Amino acid sequence: MFPAKPAAVIVSDGKNKTNAQIIDAQPVANGVSVKVLFIANGVPPVGYKTFYLKSVGKTAPSGVAVGNNFIENKFFPRRNRSGPRHRYKNIR
Repeated sequence: MFPAKPAAVIVSDGKNKTNAQIIDAQPVANGVSVKVLFIANGVPPVGYKTFYLKSVGKTAPSGVAVGNNFIENKFFPRRNRSGPRHRYKNIR
């Protein structure tokens, strides 16, 4: 539970940190209950592992740029017909 809805959360197992996605936040009597989604690496096949949540002030960069006439990342630059055109080459 957090005192207010965090902008983002980091999940840690005490050694390694990973980003988590906030998928739901509900106000409760003492603050905000947050449901997060993350990949739990290193959990034993028959056992358990403890993870810790920490709120952070800003979200991690996604690597996706969005504008009025484009959406792109490092793999796929894409612009609509009203913007500059890119030529794509077939990779063989």
